[in-house]
Amino acid sequence: MAVALKALLLLFPVLMCFLLPPVFASSTTTCIEEERQALIEFKKNLTDPAGKAVLTSWSGEDCCTWLGIRCDTRTGHVTQISLGNNSLAGDQVPSSLLHLKHLVSLDLSHNFFNLAPVPEFFGSFPQLRYLNLSSGGFGGKFPQQLGNLSKLQYLDLSGCNLELSKTVYHLPPSLIELHLQYFYSPYGSTGDDNISTFTLSTNLTSLKVLDVSADIAVLSVLPKWLSGLNSLTTLILNYGFQGTIPAWFCTLGNLKYLDMSVNYLEGRIPSCFANLSRLAYLDLSYNNFDGPLSPESTVENLAYLEMLNLAHNNFEGDLPCRLTKWQNLQELSLEHNLFSGTIPSSLGRLSSLQKLRFGDNNLTGSIPESLGMLSHLEELDVSHNNYLEGIVNEIHFTHLTSLISLGMSSTSVAWNVSSDWNPPFQLFYLDVSSSTLGPRFPTWLLTQEKLISLDISCSNISDVVPNSFWDLLSSVSYLNMSHNRLRGQLPDFLNVLPNYSYSVIDLSHNSLKGSLLNFSTNAYTLDISSNLISGQIPKDVNIRMRTIHGLFLSDNHITGSIPFSLCQLQMEVLSLSRNKLSGAIPDCWNSSGSLKSIDLSRNNLDGNVPATLSNLPSLVSVYLSVNNLSGGLLPMLQSRFPELIVLDLGENKLVGRIPSHIGEKLPKLMVLRLRSNMLFGHVPSGLSLLASLRILDLAQNNLSGNIPESFSNFSAMKVWNKASELNNFLLGYLEIQRFYYEKVSVSIKGGEWEYRRQDVAFTFLCNIDLSCNKLSGEIPNGLADLLGLLSMNLSNNRFTGKIPNRIGDLQQLESLDFSHNQLYGKIPDSISALHYLEYMNLSYNNLSGRIPQGSQIQTLDDPSIYVGNRDLCGPPITKKCQEDETPPPPLAPDGNNRKGIDDEMVFLYISVVIGFVLGLWGFFVALLFNKSWRIAYCQLLDAMEARLVIVLTWLGKFWRIFSTR
Repeated sequence: MAVALKALLLLFPVLMCFLLPPVFASSTTTCIEEERQALIEFKKNLTDPAGKAVLTSWSGEDCCTWLGIRCDTRTGHVTQISLGNNSLAGDQVPSSLLHLKHLVSLDLSHNFFNLAPVPEFFGSFPQLRYLNLSSGGFGGKFPQQLGNLSKLQYLDLSGCNLELSKTVYHLPPSLIELHLQYFYSPYGSTGDDNISTFTLSTNLTSLKVLDVSADIAVLSVLPKWLSGLNSLTTLILNYGFQGTIPAWFCTLGNLKYLDMSVNYLEGRIPSCFANLSRLAYLDLSYNNFDGPLSPESTVENLAYLEMLNLAHNNFEGDLPCRLTKWQNLQELSLEHNLFSGTIPSSLGRLSSLQKLRFGDNNLTGSIPESLGMLSHLEELDVSHNNYLEGIVNEIHFTHLTSLISLGMSSTSVAWNVSSDWNPPFQLFYLDVSSSTLGPRFPTWLLTQEKLISLDISCSNISDVVPNSFWDLLSSVSYLNMSHNRLRGQLPDFLNVLPNYSYSVIDLSHNSLKGSLLNFSTNAYTLDISSNLISGQIPKDVNIRMRTIHGLFLSDNHITGSIPFSLCQLQMEVLSLSRNKLSGAIPDCWNSSGSLKSIDLSRNNLDGNVPATLSNLPSLVSVYLSVNNLSGGLLPMLQSRFPELIVLDLGENKLVGRIPSHIGEKLPKLMVLRLRSNMLFGHVPSGLSLLASLRILDLAQNNLSGNIPESFSNFSAMKVWNKASELNNFLLGYLEIQRFYYEKVSVSIKGGEWEYRRQDVAFTFLCNIDLSCNKLSGEIPNGLADLLGLLSMNLSNNRFTGKIPNRIGDLQQLESLDFSHNQLYGKIPDSISALHYLEYMNLSYNNLSGRIPQGSQIQTLDDPSIYVGNRDLCGPPITKKCQEDETPPPPLAPDGNNRKGIDDEMVFLYISVVIGFVLGLWGFFVALLFNKSWRIAYCQLLDAMEARLVIVLTWLGKFWRIFSTR
């Protein structure tokens, strides 16, 4: 019923034409000459830039046979002009139309009248019942003269740039349907020309349908003049309203269709909504409503509801339990809220239910088996409820014969169906990604012959894919089986697909072996990245596709060269990274190509960077890193790349200089990565023209000279966290973005990390790495102006001078490496202000003085980060600063300290003398009684005479030393 009502509203203008009197029947009478001349004059003011040829039929004597013209079959008077949706252009509507006194219907919608004002004479058609000027290019003031059309029943001014003022606008009481979508001017707004200042007279006693959808750029509260339109049955208020729903709103007791979606409304649903007891269609989606829906919610009391859409709000609490009151309910959409608790089993009693959406909430428990009784259910979505668990079996689908869409992704639900289960439904859409569909391959999928979109990625399947499964590709336009453990032979299924259209085929993160096929120039999108599937990719393919998105074969074991036929593919993304491709990159790219992102990184490719890449001005990202490419950069950069954002040519064998004009050729570049090549020469100062640059990596080359002073001009590095630029820099440029993410490799904090756009850290990346070159001179003080830097690495160069005193201005710095240079002087005290610093290395320089202390720098307590600076002192190294050494004890005034030392020395001398005398006396006694000893002793004295002199000399020296103490 709700769907039928909505369709009726959308078709109302057409129905009006058929419900009008039979004067709209095909003319059999020649038109009035005066009216024919009026139409000829009208034609002179129109052009047909779209070439729809409606005006070319306006020739001959009988104007009643002209396209878009109808006449009264009895009188021949023109009664209808239908020129809507013809894209005609004109500067004005000539007053000659005033001769059409019998005009009943006038449709000039979806043309362009160059902001011409709505003619005042439009109020002079006494018989006019239908007037449609929507998106007709009209401007000027709101046409007050339309209030004179006493028989007007339908008026559509949507999309007209009409100026408003603080006045009451009078429209004829006969009006039944009024459309005012985006009908006020956004130009030169002073705050008075918006929907909150617009007021309709309350004499519209016949008005049933009102659409006043506003402009989201000029938010307004709900206008109170709505409360006087008590006859309304259909009310549409979209896009530009804010605040809470006021109590007077509930006086519109005849409403059956209420759409207030896509606004900034907030608060709870008013309790007075119980007065809107006739509501059958209620859409409050995409707002900021909150609060629970049970047990006190008045929404539960709307017994005639056929459609309830509360999606994308902040509703919380349990789902309504008294759902049995909604016996007419056909659609229940509660996705993207904060609902918790379990799914009520009473849902199984709503026999009319066709759409049930609970996705993206905090639901728990299991899916009730009672849902299997909903024989009219077409769509079931419980995805993105991480705590939803339990088992799904055949009983859950017993009577779901009408089901065409099923979503259970990102849940903890496990499937447990028999291998020979034959479901009662034929699905068009199935998404059970990031759930537990495996470990066996779901053979029941072989029964689904109408699938258009299938996503069983990350579903824990570890099995062989049946050969017959590939026959499903004759109808599937989106296939995602990535991140499983699929095995088996990849069949030659591409050869049987010449008559079908495809969007995405993603078999990534399994495994694929073989060589690249010779793709047809009509190929669409094929992603068979990272497969565990064995076998060869078919070599002869001819796929006729509607549109091209991209080709993904990354993370595989693909060997061989890249065929020239890839250059002819009209695609947006080419990704062959992380394979074993060899040979040269084909130099065959032409300007007719639509390629925006190319990723051939981490292969074994050699040869030069193709010069014909300069023929692709739409390129947004180029990844050719970790290969064996040689040659220089100049051939590729001979043309301007106005859209290029990422250029990664790192870890190759490129030689030559960095082109000085690089800053002029790449105006939007944000990432420049040329590390680990053989580039030489000076760093060009023209790099500073890259105003959007956030990541500069020139490390591990042979660059020399100074860092240009102009490096302080990197605009994007001066501001902290331009998240809107970096995090969203590729959003919108590819339809394929929903499953393809750009990446950036960054050397930071002593390691190399790869960030993807979905990573939180990607938002904040800002890095300069010039390490491992031959750069010299002083570190420019201007680098301290780059306040957004997270990492700076200037290590392993020949820099001299001091560390800039303003280093502490880089408040967001997390990684700093100045090691292996020739820096001298003290470490600036300002370095202790780097509160986010996690990694620092100042080793192997000539730094001196005390190491600064601070709350964050003290956490970096590894002494090795200061090694090689012999004149540094203080924690965390062991060397104490001179002022920190313990001084000798001070002398006492009376000399007592010295007296104690002298007493100890006297005692030592006496002990030595006594020992010497006793030893010598023992020796002479032995000589006195032994003759042979006496002879030997005399001989020894003769031999030692010279030596004795030396000994005595040394004894004399010792004596002088002792005597002076």
